[in-house]
Amino acid sequence: MKNLIIILVLLVSNSLLSQNSLHDTILEQPYRNDTITDVFFDAETVNSIIIELVNNYRVANGLNALMVDTTLMRLSNNHAKWMATTRIYCHLPDKRVPNHTDHKKYNFAENIMMYNSMYLWETHFTMADAAVGAWLLSSGHLYNILDLSHKYIGAGSFQKMTPKGQKGQYFVLQLR
Repeated sequence: MKNLIIILVLLVSNSLLSQNSLHDTILEQPYRNDTITDVFFDAETVNSIIIELVNNYRVANGLNALMVDTTLMRLSNNHAKWMATTRIYCHLPDKRVPNHTDHKKYNFAENIMMYNSMYLWETHFTMADAAVGAWLLSSGHLYNILDLSHKYIGAGSFQKMTPKGQKGQYFVLQLR
């Protein structure tokens, strides 16, 4: 009987957690506090932290957390990788970007960020926090984050080393 009660309590608490949209938007973050190096950059962890920070900010401002959208995740990651590879920093609707018509097709707002550093001390968290912090200081980017019409979120990130040994990190946040 005692085991049955414990199982029921666990089922109820898991059910309550799954109804919490903020909890549902947080992805795995196995390397949250690990140092980023020239050979170690976990994009999934950075993307998850970006989503967590954006949703925490929305909730702190009385808005609903956004749900992760797999299409926006794919588009964000592809665009971050394209920017890092080509070293062209631009929004997705730019005609130089492959699939630049995806912006109209999926109708999303986009925040992008580029960060170049020679230092290898940043953790995945501090790097994601710097990107989100910069967006929060910009009125246009902040508007995208706090837009009431948005229900979904996707984040992408990519790191590429320059020939001079500098890390070039690119971040993309898409909301619809």
